[in-house]
Amino acid sequence: RFGWQVINGRWDQWVVGYDTTRQRDFFARLGYPSIDWRTLGFWLLIATFAIGGAVTLGLLVRERPRREDPSLAAWNRYCAKLAAAGLPRAAHEGPLDFLARVRSQKPGHAAQAEEITRRYVAARYGPGASRDELRSLAARVREFRPG
Repeated sequence: RFGWQVINGRWDQWVVGYDTTRQRDFFARLGYPSIDWRTLGFWLLIATFAIGGAVTLGLLVRERPRREDPSLAAWNRYCAKLAAAGLPRAAHEGPLDFLARVRSQKPGHAAQAEEITRRYVAARYGPGASRDELRSLAARVREFRPG
């Protein structure tokens, strides 16, 4: 009961009893011994813009598109090269099904396609690809010329 009375007393002292004298004392401790309504309005405006800017920045960072996985980016370039050569990958085709179709329709590129697909599957679905493995996959895709 006494604890609650202490809390109520503090509330009355600091919130309900927050008058102009306490305001002046507060701003004097902040380094503004004489403050008028213009200065107070200015700082209120600055605080509003600072908080609004922080919230906006937080929302922009949160809504930023995620960076594409390097192995997926290489695979998409590989598929785009094959699509340009007349062999587009169907939406329902996984990497191994697409490889089987590449083997049957472009047998001259089967060895390169197998190597790229093997590296992609290992990088994308394996325990984790090293930076060197991802660079090697990207290099193989750059060298690949199906047309």
